[in-house]
Amino acid sequence: MKSLRIVFQFGLLIGLGIAIPGLPTTAQSTSPNQAQPPAPGLQKLTGDDARRAEELDKAIEAAQKADRWDEATARAGELLGLRTRVQGPKHFETVSEEWRLKTLRRVAPMPHEDRVAYQSANTMNEQANTLNAQGKYAAAQPLFEKALEIRRRLLTDDHPDTARSYNNLAYNLNAHGKYLEARNRWLLAVKSLDKARLRVAFTGLERAGGTKESMRPALAAVLTRQGEPAGAWQALEEGLGRGLLDELAARQDRRLAPAERARLRELTTEMERLDKLVETTPQGLDQAERAKRFEDLKRQRELASIALGELQTKLVRDHGPLAGQVARLNEIQAALPADAALVAWVDLPPIGPNAADPDGEHWGVVVRSRGIPAWVPIPGTGPDGLWTKDDTGSQIGSAQRCGDGPVAARRICIP
Repeated sequence: MKSLRIVFQFGLLIGLGIAIPGLPTTAQSTSPNQAQPPAPGLQKLTGDDARRAEELDKAIEAAQKADRWDEATARAGELLGLRTRVQGPKHFETVSEEWRLKTLRRVAPMPHEDRVAYQSANTMNEQANTLNAQGKYAAAQPLFEKALEIRRRLLTDDHPDTARSYNNLAYNLNAHGKYLEARNRWLLAVKSLDKARLRVAFTGLERAGGTKESMRPALAAVLTRQGEPAGAWQALEEGLGRGLLDELAARQDRRLAPAERARLRELTTEMERLDKLVETTPQGLDQAERAKRFEDLKRQRELASIALGELQTKLVRDHGPLAGQVARLNEIQAALPADAALVAWVDLPPIGPNAADPDGEHWGVVVRSRGIPAWVPIPGTGPDGLWTKDDTGSQIGSAQRCGDGPVAARRICIP
């Protein structure tokens, strides 16, 4: 998946490429001789570190499946230490590993039947992905739905795994043409994702890890299909630079009174305290006592979460959003000269064969200084406008003149 934002004026494209993790990145205009070392946030494990990480990852999965949660937690702690040491504490893979460790610690003290249910959700998700890849979307749907139900019950909605389950179900529904249902699930996925992002860290850049932002481009595509062009644009715009916007807002925020800041810290600390209690189990408790303790802590956490949510609502009402603000459409249009436009496009390959739209989602959008954003389907260069491998692999550099890119881009760049 790729989403790119481009401002062009007098035929010149100035591009900012945003690539979803795990997929090809946008081509750079820097020559090999000018290539810079990777940024700390992009540092990958190599050599012995990479091999050890792979071994630990397999050991964690094996221990989970065998219901050896202490072993799984220990191995996850070792892997987190490795990533922290080599990649740094703010690297997205480090933050993701920290989330996994927290989740394992949370699940470990649960009653046996809940631990089994949690593991079954992972298994059902894997089975459903396999069915999707075979084009058996109707068979995959109930598995995704059951996995989502389990994760909501055990992990709540403010967890990355729950957000991913909403996302998986939405992609499945979209693949067999249930676009309205897919739209509704993606809206819930984004809501869950935002809750998870705010729980990752108090400041912004750390929030960029732990949750892979691939939901808003998909939401934009399905909103376009549903005839909601302005909402589609806003969904796409909200996915760009969220961590940086949050970080800038946190550094510049001087609006909170000392008492408000202290109360926010108090409730945040209480949530962290309860999470740690959920993740640990005192010695000497039998299964019934562990189950009762878990339910008691779960209720306390729900009350603390409600209190924190009410405080945040009040602070937003009194001071405005505490997170970074995403520009609204009217603000963007007010900043655009009459002879300029903002151009973006979204590419979502099909998740499997025999999808309702076998070509996936390929949309371009043009935002001018006035009017509703214009979304148009981007045809490929194959027969009947289908996309080919060459089309999918095409990349646009960070500075090209309109018309120098792939055929699909040339059709969008006409002023």
